[in-house]
Amino acid sequence: MRLAISRAVAVESARGWKISKTVQTHKIDIVIALGLAALGAVGAAAKKPPMIVDPSVLQRSAMIRRDRGFGFDHGYIYDHGGGHGVELNMLQQRALLRGR
Repeated sequence: MRLAISRAVAVESARGWKISKTVQTHKIDIVIALGLAALGAVGAAAKKPPMIVDPSVLQRSAMIRRDRGFGFDHGYIYDHGGGHGVELNMLQQRALLRGR
């Protein structure tokens, strides 16, 4: 690995930086693999995980908005634990919140 790293050079071009080798016969595959792994790790760390909201919180929020007159509820996707999102329209939400 040390030999491959010592034979690799960074070359700047109009398209950005690239890893190259000083002599065409040298093997630097491990250096390329390490560079791609580092790029993937940095890219994955920059992504935010999806926000997961419990269905009871969504139901409570809809009830508060309805009771305080914040306007119409236009339907939300609730996950009832089975992993399947069920879209409830406005009438189904109101029936659910009233205990029917």
